[in-house]
Amino acid sequence: MEFLLSRCVGLATPEPQAAEQYYRNRLGMRILGNEAGTELAAGPLRLFIDPGSRRPLVLELLTPRLDEARTTVRSLGFEEIVWKGQGQSCLVRDPFGLTLNVFEDSGAFLPSEIEPPEDSVVKPCLGALTPGPEATAQFYSKVLSSPSNKLADGSFAVDSGSLRLRFREGTETRPALWLANDAPSCLPEDSGWTEVADRAFEDPFGVVWCAETIEKATHAVVTPL
Repeated sequence: MEFLLSRCVGLATPEPQAAEQYYRNRLGMRILGNEAGTELAAGPLRLFIDPGSRRPLVLELLTPRLDEARTTVRSLGFEEIVWKGQGQSCLVRDPFGLTLNVFEDSGAFLPSEIEPPEDSVVKPCLGALTPGPEATAQFYSKVLSSPSNKLADGSFAVDSGSLRLRFREGTETRPALWLANDAPSCLPEDSGWTEVADRAFEDPFGVVWCAETIEKATHAVVTPL
């Protein structure tokens, strides 16, 4: 059974309109629709904001055959939370505490034209802070049938299509999104963001954003005039 990482991320908050305005103004996201909840674009990622009690981000797996996927996710070690069927919520929890929706989309596995990249302060990357980043990455390497790679900063990544699933060390498991390398302006002192781990910040709506670790320079290059 094939799985592909989805570009869709779900956020539940009791203040959906405030969240929409915040992400549009602070991170430059653009609104795509608000018929059944607000959909915002952050580069290639899609953030769906729904009214409700505040909960962590929900990531998503795509599958070509939902009925078969139900058996597969159980065998992989996911816990089923709710399974309403095609086009509805099919939520599962992985062994590390992350919640994901499983969605049937056979078209996601067909060849398609590469979309031109959008300017965004948000990377095409999602994942989590977790006490066991290597073990978590190895688990998703099996789920996505893609190798796990250790990056220079000590995090672990699994690529899936045009997206990257990335795991960094944290004291507890929390889903996270990644900021682009040139996005320090998103983190002003008055933004209401709280640092929850090294270069990882929680915004006012409970979303964790990871910024790249900035290496300290130890050498300088001098060019004679």
